[in-house]
Amino acid sequence: MLMSLSSRAEYRWLLALFVSVVGVPMAVAQEASYPGFVMGNSSPLSALIGTPGRWATSSDTGWDLTWRLSSHAYGESNDRETLLLDGETHTVFARWRGRLSGRLSIGVEVPWVTHSGGFLDPLIDGWHDFFNLRESIRPDMPQGQLHYVYVVEDMDRLSFGEPTSALGDVGVQAGLRLVDGSGDGLGRWSWTLVLSVDVPTGRLSTLTGNEEFDYGLGLRTGSPARSTSRLRWWLDAGVVVPGDVAIDGLSTVSTVPYLDVAFSWRVADSFELLADVAGSGPLYRGKLRMLADGPVQLGAGFLWKLSDRYSLRMGVLEDLRPDTAEDFSAEFALVIAR
Repeated sequence: MLMSLSSRAEYRWLLALFVSVVGVPMAVAQEASYPGFVMGNSSPLSALIGTPGRWATSSDTGWDLTWRLSSHAYGESNDRETLLLDGETHTVFARWRGRLSGRLSIGVEVPWVTHSGGFLDPLIDGWHDFFNLRESIRPDMPQGQLHYVYVVEDMDRLSFGEPTSALGDVGVQAGLRLVDGSGDGLGRWSWTLVLSVDVPTGRLSTLTGNEEFDYGLGLRTGSPARSTSRLRWWLDAGVVVPGDVAIDGLSTVSTVPYLDVAFSWRVADSFELLADVAGSGPLYRGKLRMLADGPVQLGAGFLWKLSDRYSLRMGVLEDLRPDTAEDFSAEFALVIAR
């Protein structure tokens, strides 16, 4: 069965919390709609834990369909463990966002995850050569290979080499406006309480989910919708409570802080430049850098508005803190406003 009795109890708890929060009277306001990336760590083991992204904002309603291509080339060992990640992950996200009231926004994210050897290796080699970026183990690995291995004390705890494609963990997000941005000091910005839940619809056997609920609670602020500046910004910060990952030798931490800061620059009415820096604390305990160091990523790209309803978003994501996230990602999205 998809849900155990404890899982059903968690659903009921979330529903009760949702109803109680919605019933509290708050001021009504709107923040600037968000055009940028929904940041996330796509490294195969890190992606099992749902770190909240920014996709449900109170002034933005509609859909987006996003294709993210991520390449992995990482290897490390110590006196106890060995981890090798060599492959490619393609994730297609379908996201819906909307408003239930002037102060309450909701969003749903449905991912379809594919692990394979892929085709990006030659392109990334050229990218790294052009920008003189660090190569890690990439030059020593065969191109187009899918090989994820985790060994503890000479015993295989994970050996993954067959291409898979399956539904990932569905994300649900609700935002409740706390401050309307009409005051002074910090009150001149709007503030939103954001609750995020990763529902265990993915499977550990296909590396598409950890089969546990992941919870996130945070605050969001940023440029108000009334701002006429060409430069706009958004900030999200909070804490994730991850579920367990049932791979022998891996132990998730109890809480994970996260921070996401994004900017957009409106070059023209139909064109915006985008930048985003996002990071979190360590997701796992241990000594391996990929698992036990907090990732920091940079996203850069653009949004091109084709019409009042349709936009294209494109960009690339790089790990600013080496060996803590995927080696490289590219993103292509169709954004549909309601």
